[in-house]
Amino acid sequence: MEATSTICPWSFLGDGVSVHRSFASLVTPTVFPTTDLPTPVVQDGKTTVIISEDGYQSGLEKCKFMLLGRLQLASGDKPYSPSDLQRKLSLLWGELGDWKLIPMGKGYYTFSFTSDASRAWV
Repeated sequence: MEATSTICPWSFLGDGVSVHRSFASLVTPTVFPTTDLPTPVVQDGKTTVIISEDGYQSGLEKCKFMLLGRLQLASGDKPYSPSDLQRKLSLLWGELGDWKLIPMGKGYYTFSFTSDASRAWV
């Protein structure tokens, strides 16, 4: 079998030479080593996990320019797909810069912005 050029150099595609993988291998959940996870502790009948200060601060930094919102439609209105909603909001918000819409279910969304100024504008 002759080597093919790399189409997508993403690590999940393997060695980057052969991009012919089965559907099953692509949808199989990735197994994370449990040694990388914090050790759970049971306190007062509740399972807790202690997060390091660095991990906590890293999580805060990722959420720094985020908003949570809910789209509430009138009874009988057809729900928007996330791509349709992002397109409609892009038209409404204009030149806001880069932002992402992350669906969370039941009409809730996370809006991730690139700066505090763009988040404050919305």
